[in-house]
Amino acid sequence: MSVFFQFDHADAFATGTVGRPGARTFFLQIRSDEHHVTVKCEKQQVAAMAEHLRSLLASVDAPAWTPTPPPLVEPVEAAFVLGPIGLAIDPDSGTFILQLDEMILEDEEEFEGVAGSVRVVLQPAQIAAFCEQADTIVAAGRPSCPFCSGPIDPEGHPCPRMN
Repeated sequence: MSVFFQFDHADAFATGTVGRPGARTFFLQIRSDEHHVTVKCEKQQVAAMAEHLRSLLASVDAPAWTPTPPPLVEPVEAAFVLGPIGLAIDPDSGTFILQLDEMILEDEEEFEGVAGSVRVVLQPAQIAAFCEQADTIVAAGRPSCPFCSGPIDPEGHPCPRMN
């Protein structure tokens, strides 16, 4: 799919899930007055983004307050699946420029053209809100096994260390 979205003034940068723990699908959503775009992603991508963004917040003058993270807006229909993520900080304005690119598998013979991409300019407060929301959503998943660190399903857990 070849789509490009540019958000110079995003109203919201959010993450959320659809489904129950163990079968959740993770999404990122960027919104402005004109339009919104949703990107499907992995739990690990959300966690890694939050960790990295939080460490970069220390390099800018971030506000002491964090706005309430916005929920996903329905309908949650992904424009593409997240692949490479790019990040830059504008030192003059203290804003973050985030680029989310579509994952293209090497063996996709039918792919023609340019991969999908979203570029968004975010304020430090939006980044802080995203990080808090990401932490909450990632932690809301299945509990981890104390022995192997794998996820424990409600139906049971075949722990390789307990065999």
